[in-house]
Amino acid sequence: MQSLINHLNQLQELVLIRDEHRASGDGSHMDRLNDAIDELTEKLTPDVRSLYTRLFKKDHVVVAPLYNGCCAICGMRLPVSQLQGVRAAKQIQSCPSCGRILCEEPDAPHFIGELESTSHSHSQPRKSGISRFSAESLMVPSLEVANRAEMIGMLAAQMESKGFVSGVDQLVKMALEREAVLSTALEHGIAFPHVRGVEGGGLTLALGVS
Repeated sequence: MQSLINHLNQLQELVLIRDEHRASGDGSHMDRLNDAIDELTEKLTPDVRSLYTRLFKKDHVVVAPLYNGCCAICGMRLPVSQLQGVRAAKQIQSCPSCGRILCEEPDAPHFIGELESTSHSHSQPRKSGISRFSAESLMVPSLEVANRAEMIGMLAAQMESKGFVSGVDQLVKMALEREAVLSTALEHGIAFPHVRGVEGGGLTLALGVS
């Protein structure tokens, strides 16, 4: 069953990459992405493919990880018996609210949020704009790196050291896997490597200049 969940996660990631490419790319990789998605879809058993297709028609996010005993997508708190069923991974478990296929990702990086925020006074104004998910400490100029892997690794380490995320090794691994499918590099040496599936649902942005 875990191999099936991994298969579905891989399929979902390709679909979301295709959605990104359709929105912001030049379309040059669309055929390759479509072929890869079709190939993975065809490998599903008929019953799983039918379930996947039905969910896909409603939303392209079909697989939902657990977070604090809840579906990380819709927030539905699950009964203990179903949580145990997800962890046992003997059969597909669906969220009773949104219907998505549930999975557990114990190795996923976790969103923590800026440590300093815990000491902020209630009298202080709420953060707005980019300060809601980043900080000056995550803006890193003059990095000396040899390649994109080093750049991603250094920025991820900065995010962890400043208390925004944990599980930096997995974060880097996921980012590099995403880049291997379809690079996020644009013209003029700009790239937007990113990772989905960070437990806790928080958004964090780091910027590096080499």
